[in-house]
Amino acid sequence: EKGIFLIEDVAQACGGSYKGKKLGSFGDMGAFSFNHYKIISSGEGGAIITNNEDYYLNSVVEHHGGIFFEKEYATKVQNHCRIGSNYRLSEISGAVLLSQLKRIETFISGLRSEKKFLTDEISEFSNDKYRIPPISDKQGDCSRGFFLRFSDSNLANKFLSLTQSQGIDSFSTFSRGHTASCWQHLLGSAKIFKKIDKDTFLQKNFIFNPETLTNTDKILKTTVGINTKHDRNKVELNALAKSVRSIIEGL
Repeated sequence: EKGIFLIEDVAQACGGSYKGKKLGSFGDMGAFSFNHYKIISSGEGGAIITNNEDYYLNSVVEHHGGIFFEKEYATKVQNHCRIGSNYRLSEISGAVLLSQLKRIETFISGLRSEKKFLTDEISEFSNDKYRIPPISDKQGDCSRGFFLRFSDSNLANKFLSLTQSQGIDSFSTFSRGHTASCWQHLLGSAKIFKKIDKDTFLQKNFIFNPETLTNTDKILKTTVGINTKHDRNKVELNALAKSVRSIIEGL
């Protein structure tokens, strides 16, 4: 509606959807990652999708290293030629990825099944110390992780420590990544603002301070995730649920 250019970060959500539409297809471009802890993997690497030919041509030149190999676009290369990075997947990695792509629905189905099982098992022990965050679209959820939000950060940290001590693959959702602190020198530059913000609205009204993001910080500091797997057997899954319930009851 506002004409804002949108690049979707779909690194942890390959194959997921929202209201029936695949993630990565909402914006101008969708960016995917395929390292070892993503839904499908080729060891390392990524992909970009777009329905805009100009964005596609620029992307291909960028990863080819400035030379175009696709014959059907050879006549257009003059308008897109520039120094590229050569950071493209190898053919072997691509073959691994294509094989995994055929199985993505199987992977996601397994992840969803495990997340539902954990949700059902843990919900029975619900109390005022924690809650399971709602899912906006259960049918489209990738179920890459199972999350618990605690009433305060001390409980979250205690739960995190206890689960990890038992070998459970858990993690805190808190980081400073959401604050974009690496942009601070740009946001504080009057010279840059003068070029992009001639009416000085942003310069006068936009103040970046991580400490002002109190709601975001609270949610992230009190939320702990447990990585799900698509192929965990029933014995392992029951043991995981039992351990998590036991830890929660002991908090």
